[in-house]
Amino acid sequence: AATKSKNGLDRSLKRLDEDVRRSGRISRRDLEEVLEEIRINRSATSAQSLLVIRCCGNLVPEELPEVRTALVQEIWKTLQNLNVAMDVSHYNALLRVYLDNEHPFSPTEFLADMQSLGIEPNRVTYQRLISRYCQQGDIEGATRILEFMREKQLPVNEYVFNALIMGHSQADDLESATGILAVMAQAGLQPSAETYTTLLCGYARKGDIDYICKTIDACEQKEIFLLDKDILEIIYSLATNGHPEQVDQLVEKIRRQAGYNQDAVNVILRLINRGHEDVSMKLLRTMPRASKNDGELANTGSFLVRQLVRAKRPAAKVAAVCHELQEAGLNDRAYLIALETALKGGSIELSFALLEELAKQNQPIRQHFFWPLLCANDPAATNEERTERVLNVLRAMSEKFSIYPSSETVREYAVPNLPVNNSEIVIQLLRTAGISPAVASSSCAYVALERNNLKEAANIAT
Repeated sequence: AATKSKNGLDRSLKRLDEDVRRSGRISRRDLEEVLEEIRINRSATSAQSLLVIRCCGNLVPEELPEVRTALVQEIWKTLQNLNVAMDVSHYNALLRVYLDNEHPFSPTEFLADMQSLGIEPNRVTYQRLISRYCQQGDIEGATRILEFMREKQLPVNEYVFNALIMGHSQADDLESATGILAVMAQAGLQPSAETYTTLLCGYARKGDIDYICKTIDACEQKEIFLLDKDILEIIYSLATNGHPEQVDQLVEKIRRQAGYNQDAVNVILRLINRGHEDVSMKLLRTMPRASKNDGELANTGSFLVRQLVRAKRPAAKVAAVCHELQEAGLNDRAYLIALETALKGGSIELSFALLEELAKQNQPIRQHFFWPLLCANDPAATNEERTERVLNVLRAMSEKFSIYPSSETVREYAVPNLPVNNSEIVIQLLRTAGISPAVASSSCAYVALERNNLKEAANIAT
């Protein structure tokens, strides 16, 4: 059993690693499966635990930063409880995740926690702590760490200068941010494409599109070429800082190099989490489309639709994007994909809005569409709320969509999800939702039999 469990963990981690290499992203479900494998196995090697920690930042773009942070903290707690050996690399990986997720934490407390366990910080640790101060625009705090690095004779590399550029930008001092380029030159370091991307993200916060475009052109003259991934990061910075109308000039600079689609998907997912569907649609249109066997273009944007639903965007916005995708010939299944995702997520309001839209398009509305909504379970809901939810779905089926709940629907999905033990009350509740006495009583008798409650079933039958 132990060998089987270990093999399962190895397979899960191998799949994680392959996903990262192939697409640059993984799903939360994959990470949760690995965490469960670690718990079952009750151990993990140093390398395995390091990989899992690293995967909780921007490699999970579908999830909000706070969700990713909660996940890495759960993983960290599990590893500690299992006494998995962790060294400075693990703490550095945790720092990187916190930076990706812009998670607020105290660098001094983080250092104190490491030192209390006898783990000595290294150059990477200090670099990432400088990044944290710079993320907050705290140049003074970053300078303190920088001085400490100099005392320890730790080399200051491009990563540190890039962080300082970000810090000055966050502090609204773009002049000092630009001045870091000259300081780098004095230190014998040539600013790279990553350095310029960091600087231009700072100018994107201010919406200075002219400076951004001029700098990109100047970089090319010096044979410093920003990758499509870099351009996308600047677009993200423009959009999320209140300048979505200015992204068009940068979209024109995208070259669509190898691997572009995966980079675009990752940024689109993050943009949707921040509520920028319009910019996401612009980027979607830049993505080369695959072709089907018959030569026709394949549907595109399914991932975008699913993310809109998962990010709980307003029903009107989801419907508008689905309409745009359908009308533009980009995805003729957009509404169905949105509906499937909404049903799986138990979102009643959005599901009903999409069902109504499909009904207007004369698409068939099936009985089984409503089953996930009857089964949806909100742990925070009271019994009264859960009861009302089931009854509202049953009412809506007949009143809004002219579908009378079948015996199977009532028997398999409605009655088992009503948090009421008394069959007489259940039958009365079902009747208020328009269910006939015959269907209501036979369904309750069936459920009683399934639960081995023969007396209850006999009473209902009588």
